[in-house]
Amino acid sequence: MKKISKQLVKAHVPLVPDPKSMNLPFDNMAKGVQCPACEAFGMDYHQGKWTCQGCGHKAAAAHLQALRDYFLLYGPSITNKQFRDYMKLESTSTAKRLLACMDLTSLGTNKGRTYSPGKDFFD
Repeated sequence: MKKISKQLVKAHVPLVPDPKSMNLPFDNMAKGVQCPACEAFGMDYHQGKWTCQGCGHKAAAAHLQALRDYFLLYGPSITNKQFRDYMKLESTSTAKRLLACMDLTSLGTNKGRTYSPGKDFFD
C-alpha cells in the first residue's frame, strides 16, 4: 500500500486550468490593480506606490499579482499599451518604468516592444 501511495504522489500533476479555453473577453474583465488588504480593484499609482481608493492601503508592488493574472489569462506577452489599459495607468513613462523594474524579458524596440515573464516571475 505504501508503494502505491508513493507512486501516486510521484505521478501527481496539479490541475492548471487553461483560461484561454474559456474565451474570456478582455472588455468584460475587472481591470486595475487589486488591493491586497480589502481586495477591491482600482488602486491608483502615485509617487512609487499603489494606493487603494477604498481603504487607503499602500503597496509598492501591488501590480505584480495583476500582471501574473494577465499573463495567465491573456498570453505570454504584453505591450506597454496593454499594460496601461489593464493597470489603468495613463502615463507611458510610468508603465515603462514599472515594466523595466520587473523580472521580464523584453523583445523589440519602441512601440513594437513586448514583455514576457522571466524564468522566476511566477515564483
